[in-house]
Formats: sequence, structure tokens, C-alpha cells
Amino acid sequence: SSSAAYSSASSSFNVSSTCRCVIDLSEYLLNGSDWTKAPKISDYIGPLRIGRTLDGRGRGLFLTRDVSMGDILIASNAFSASYNDENNEKMYDKVATMVKDSPRAIRQLYSLAGGLDHTNSKLLDVPKIELFDPTIPDVELFNPAENITFDYARIKHIIQTNSFSGKMGVTNTLKNGPETKINALWLLPSFINHSCSPNTSRLLVGEIMFFVAARDMKAREEITICYTDCMVPLRKRQKVLERTGGGFHCECK
Repeated sequence: SSSAAYSSASSSFNVSSTCRCVIDLSEYLLNGSDWTKAPKISDYIGPLRIGRTLDGRGRGLFLTRDVSMGDILIASNAFSASYNDENNEKMYDKVATMVKDSPRAIRQLYSLAGGLDHTNSKLLDVPKIELFDPTIPDVELFNPAENITFDYARIKHIIQTNSFSGKMGVTNTLKNGPETKINALWLLPSFINHSCSPNTSRLLVGEIMFFVAARDMKAREEITICYTDCMVPLRKRQKVLERTGGGFHCECK
């Protein structure tokens, strides 16, 4: 994204499900949205599935039921984050250490686009969304004893393709300090495709990214976000998108 400093007009979001709940961010927002004091929030996956797009773009996230504007679709803590890490070197080393010790983490990471031997998105497997649900044990998803080859070059390429970066802004406690730049990787959100007219909004709270329905949507609809600023002219958007991840040309309406 062009910036990770998102804002919201609302202090709380709805989670529409059989067990309705609300995540209250009023205190955080009213106190200046100091990212160093962001509340701790557990991951949440809404009514979504991973599937292939009908137009052959690859994979995406699709609704499994109708949702209303304002509903949380995903609340995702960063898989890994680094700060003021200009060339992502800290991020590479941090992620490499994580996946070496976690059979689940390496499967999650390798499911993302960007592997050197998985350049054609049409050939990528479609993982079960349960792989990204921390409440489901590994033994119910795969054989943890099964060995997967560790490939540092592949890990770097996946991070380059899928990581977000942006400026966190000056906090209340560091009013005279420089802006802090975050580089971070969110796993399940990496499956969300781009549209210059997106149906989903983002809000970054510390290292957790919320994805919220920007309008009412029907089941089976693909959720989309804008990888750049959707308010800038078309040619500028296209130039940014050509440099984003693997680079692409947007053909949305």
C-alpha cells in the first residue's frame, strides 16, 4: 500500500455472525491513535473462502454469505513486521527464523504468490482458509512431521511480492521525532486482489490490520482493496501498480 496510516470515522466495528460482537477502538482513536499503544486484538476470519477468480487473474477471497457495510471481514495480526527497515533485511531474517521452527508457518508462507517456482498464479494451489485460523490445530490440517524444503530465496521473493509498507506517523509521545516506517507481512490479506473501486476498507491499528466491508455485499462476491490511492488520476495509479509486487495492469471499471 502507498500508506499504512489509515483513518476511520467510526470508533467500533460490527462482526456479524451467529455470535455477534463488537471491537471497541474508541479509547485508542480518541487518544490520538498512538500505534505504540495499540490494543492487543486476536485474529478474526469472517465469512470468507479462498478461491480462484472467474476471469483467470488467479486466487482471491470470496464471501460465503451476505455482509453489511461496516462488518469486519478480517482482523489480522502481522505475520512479521520490522521498522525503518529500508531494504527488508530485518524482515527476511525474522521470517526465515520463524518458518524454520514452525511447520505451519512455512506452509502458510509458501501458499502465497511470489515463490520463484510459482510465478504463474493460475497454477498455484488454493489452500484451505482454515490454515490461517490459529484456533485450528495443525494435526487437523496437515501432517506436522512432513518435511518441507527451506528455501531462503523463495522466502525473500514472497516477502517482496506480498509485504506492505507505510509511514506510521508521529506518535503523541514522540511529537518531535521522525516518522516511523513499517514493513510488514499479513498472510491471509495477501490473497485480496486490487480494484481501483474497492468494496473493502483497511484500518491499521499497531500491527493488526482490519478489513471492513465498505458497502453491503452478497455471498460469493470477491472482496477487493485498492493497492494505491484510488483518488489519484488513472495514469498515476497505473504507474504505482506496475511497481507493486510482481507488477500488473489494472482493468477494473
